[in-house]
Amino acid sequence: MASEVGHNKNVANFKSLYQILEEMGPMYNPSNPSIALTALEPIKTVLDDVIETFNTKNPLYKNAVSQRETNMAPLSKLTTKIVNSFRASGASASDIENAESMARVIRGMKTAKKIDPETQSTEGISTSRMSYDSRTANFDAMISFLETHALYAPNETDLQILALKQFNLLQKQQNTNVNYATNELLTARTARNGALYNETTGAVNLAPTIKNYLKSLGDSAKPYYKSAVRLKFTTKR
Repeated sequence: MASEVGHNKNVANFKSLYQILEEMGPMYNPSNPSIALTALEPIKTVLDDVIETFNTKNPLYKNAVSQRETNMAPLSKLTTKIVNSFRASGASASDIENAESMARVIRGMKTAKKIDPETQSTEGISTSRMSYDSRTANFDAMISFLETHALYAPNETDLQILALKQFNLLQKQQNTNVNYATNELLTARTARNGALYNETTGAVNLAPTIKNYLKSLGDSAKPYYKSAVRLKFTTKR
């Protein structure tokens, strides 16, 4: 299975293969139009574009995920502090029970495993999104609950409603950032994989046909064939 490095290597090797064919000049004259230079040149150009786009979007996605992880890390402990402060506020037993119930939901939602759009299905990515969005929404609901109780008026700045709203706003923004970056990366991956692995026009799938043609030319093309056959391509499964 082609890894991220494998995809880049496939692109580099196809460009090298194309250069070999160019150097052959008139000797390279296949009857199969799909491997003619006029058909391969646009593929080479597209590969340059899609691999550059993917390699740009991938770190942006990873940065967005890392920032969200850093922001989400204190959520469970913060929720516990909120509940303890609410208990000390003089709230009724039933209100405290409600707060504890909301806190259990937030703390009980384990942070989803990091999802790599390079290897995971769209379903897995959707599940991850739901997990983060749910935690954020439940924390938002807890803030709304606290706002209706005048007794909840902690002196600690990090527990005050304004600070909690700012924290929640950052959660929402970072969820949006990750979702946006994920969508862009998925689009870039689809374009790259199409250019490399499409069954009929993909560079990797055309390479064996090109090599077979070079082999069919016999001794006259033997040096070119030897150079071409050294170029290895990793298929995507």
